[in-house]
Amino acid sequence: MHQYNIVGYARVSSREQAENCHALEQQIDRLKSAGVEYVFVDVESGANPERLNYNKLIQLVEKGAIKMVIATRWDRLTRNELVYLQLKNLFQYSAVKLKLLDQGDVDLNSAFGELSADMQALFAVHERRMLKERVSRGFEYKRKKKSAWGRQPWGYKSENEKYVIDRSRIICLLSQRPYNYQELSDLPDNSSLLVQGLSKGEIAKEAIEYFLKVRKARDVLRYLYEKYGVSSKANNNNLLLTSQLLFWRSGQSFCEWIKNPVLRGHTAYNKYEPRNAQKRGNQKPPEEWEIHENTHPDERMLSDEEYCEVVTIIEQNSRTMGTMKTRSQLTGLIICGECGSKCINKNNQIYRYYGCRNSGIGCSNKKQIRVDLLEAKLFDFIIEKAHQFNGVDSVSQVIENPEDSSVVIKLKEQKQSLEKMLQDHYNLTIKKAINDLDLQIKKEISHSEIDDFSLATAAEVLVYPYITHLGFWYCLNTQERELIYHKLIKKIVVLDSQVTTIELKVSG
Repeated sequence: MHQYNIVGYARVSSREQAENCHALEQQIDRLKSAGVEYVFVDVESGANPERLNYNKLIQLVEKGAIKMVIATRWDRLTRNELVYLQLKNLFQYSAVKLKLLDQGDVDLNSAFGELSADMQALFAVHERRMLKERVSRGFEYKRKKKSAWGRQPWGYKSENEKYVIDRSRIICLLSQRPYNYQELSDLPDNSSLLVQGLSKGEIAKEAIEYFLKVRKARDVLRYLYEKYGVSSKANNNNLLLTSQLLFWRSGQSFCEWIKNPVLRGHTAYNKYEPRNAQKRGNQKPPEEWEIHENTHPDERMLSDEEYCEVVTIIEQNSRTMGTMKTRSQLTGLIICGECGSKCINKNNQIYRYYGCRNSGIGCSNKKQIRVDLLEAKLFDFIIEKAHQFNGVDSVSQVIENPEDSSVVIKLKEQKQSLEKMLQDHYNLTIKKAINDLDLQIKKEISHSEIDDFSLATAAEVLVYPYITHLGFWYCLNTQERELIYHKLIKKIVVLDSQVTTIELKVSG
């Protein structure tokens, strides 16, 4: 365990303070000037005791790995009275010294020093309470004035406490550049001869119109990513806090955005439950929001009629999710070989497919694989793997051999009789009857054992006597296949409509 002589602790309550006001940078500079060897930093509320680096610091103090802790003030360490008491006890019973640059050395070993620390901490708690009151009063003031509140939705910005469409030009498409663009390179950006580019507001309106046309949120994202050349893999920043052209990362995020009242010219308040010291409260249902209508009617992107259509489309899409006539028995087992995401089931009128959920949105693995072809490949792989387990004791020791049932014996006798007739005189009807009997036999075998498969291990399933019969697999229904698949298969990797890797849950 590394030993420190002097460490520092710096904290600000928000990312904006850290990046824009330089408050965090100033704290760190003061601490380093005071001689600290290492600075623990958090961007969290002082009332939150679950700060990552704060808790790391406390653990080192408890272990005696630190001789002195320096911070600028008590409120940088905590604004919570209960946490202060715990912190005071910790420093009282440890050999670690505490120094506050704005309040001097902290002496917790004398009555007067402890009283001084208590008063300083009490003022920090009081300041937090006053801050909450100021924020609350500010919120009420803005609510009465119907001012813009909180973060602006994508495509908007706040001017004079009102929502306005963001018309700042941020991107020019190559397809829109003039034919003689090389001759215009020396012109100023605001020249009328140059293409002025597109704004977030224009692209947001384009996204709305395209959604009303294609009626699928993911199709909108695919269209935007392809048209504007943005990769989802690079979209790690908060698109609300950046001037870059970044889009929504999921269809759900897009749907939440397009239903925002701001897009219809309204302002919403009281969208969240009261927060506690640890985290922000959960969002309330939209019907419980306090909505002030027509606060910026000239800055609407979405009419009331369009909004009604948007809600109808989203509800229809949510109702059709997961209501396929056939179950997706391989869902959760198939992995995209390009981006590593789990593939999803897709249908057309004839076939079912699996494809990457990020296909066309940052992932180049756009080709899908037909389920029937995938399963054929899977059957061959499992049968080949099962042959490698021939030396393992048969599961028939655990599961009664289905061939001994009277139904199977009778069907086999009928099959043998037809096979003799076929030898004497070939007939398509007899051939079809034999095939039907063979399927019935395999079906009886699979149905008689499906309950026992639910209790069997992956190895027991793999050495089951009929697992190497191709007909056995085609006799299984969807539920039975799903049971065996999830018993045996760890993952299936697909790339460019081909199976590249199959991993089972057994070795050998």
